[in-house]
Amino acid sequence: MDGKTKKSSVSKKIILLMFAIAVSGIAKYSDALADESAVENTTEKKASSFWKDSDTAFHFRSYALDRDREASNDSQAWVAGGILRFLSGWWQERIQASAAVYTTQELFAPNNKPNAQLLKPIQQSFTVLGEAWASLKLTSNIELKGGRQILNLPFINKNYARMLPDTHESYLLDVKDIYNTDWLVGYIPRIKKRNTNKFVWMSEQAGVSGGRDGTAIINLTHKWSDKTSLVVSNQNTFNVFNNSYAEFKTVFYPTEKRAVKLSVQATYQHAIGDKLVGDITTNSLGFMLNTDYLGVGWILAGTTTAESTKILRPFGVSPSYISLIVQDFDRPGEDALMFGATYDFSKIGINNLTGFTKYAYSWTPDSGQFASPNQGEFNITFDYKPNLGSFKGFWLRLRYADLNQHGRGEGDLRDYHVILNYSLPLF
Repeated sequence: MDGKTKKSSVSKKIILLMFAIAVSGIAKYSDALADESAVENTTEKKASSFWKDSDTAFHFRSYALDRDREASNDSQAWVAGGILRFLSGWWQERIQASAAVYTTQELFAPNNKPNAQLLKPIQQSFTVLGEAWASLKLTSNIELKGGRQILNLPFINKNYARMLPDTHESYLLDVKDIYNTDWLVGYIPRIKKRNTNKFVWMSEQAGVSGGRDGTAIINLTHKWSDKTSLVVSNQNTFNVFNNSYAEFKTVFYPTEKRAVKLSVQATYQHAIGDKLVGDITTNSLGFMLNTDYLGVGWILAGTTTAESTKILRPFGVSPSYISLIVQDFDRPGEDALMFGATYDFSKIGINNLTGFTKYAYSWTPDSGQFASPNQGEFNITFDYKPNLGSFKGFWLRLRYADLNQHGRGEGDLRDYHVILNYSLPLF
């Protein structure tokens, strides 16, 4: 398919979405008129709910990133755009559909400072139909859903730390609350990363040139109570690797009024089938403690990764408790500790402002195949959400990261992020 054909295809999809949005607005207006006049029959009321209960909104986003590296080229870009999303109501309480156009447009992006992951390489704007899915409710707690959609699973998720999210073409069976357990089973053939307009096979994204294999998933969440739960997930990318993940969460009380949240996680990866990206075998463990004291939320976390092959995470952000702005602290043989704090400034009279800071330090092998520099990373983030009047839906986020590495192959850097979000309902 040549460039003109691709552009034509994208244009058609955008036109179709705009048409759906227009029809949605017209249908809602017609429903409002109908409510003021004659009584409608029951069948017509149910049929109209697909449009009457729909939502169309534009989620504006502006993102500026400046990454200053000491040992290599810098990254810099400022973009604007966002997501135009249509979400229908439930027709006959059975069928729902959605579509969303994603766009990121360059405002300032020098070609000699690429890799900010806000645009296509190298520094190119793009627009894509990022979501297009339909859902069928078989019963009140069993749902089939297929198409381009956002997922929220360990290692397979939206990775929404830049301008646009990752999306996955996936076909899922979602079963809720069977003996306090939620089940999700399905198949994911393709993925679109946040800095491209192309959907590619999962195996290709994992590193297989020309790969045409997808990923089968099974994910369960069991809740003993509101305070204690277990997540178990298995993801099988055929002929590449299998990824197993488990996470246990609970709350305990060292004193009567002091609640401490404990989370423990484990990951195990190994090659399968034709092992097209190598003979992978690795694992990692982690823990995290959260509590409140003196009006501040405190975090302590630790992770350890096997001194073997690297942890693979090609399909989304890592669920690691020490996944910070720059590093995930999961290199082979890496042991890491992290301290963090969160604060709500309304306690001192500054409403709608919150902030959190984290510092992590790690130790890695000094010699051998997996030798790498020790590293420390400091993060700080401020979020301002006025949520008043015309500012409802406004969100300003400021982020800073400072990475310092010590040893052979070190690469220090500083990161600056300014992110502006504004959600605007249209119909």
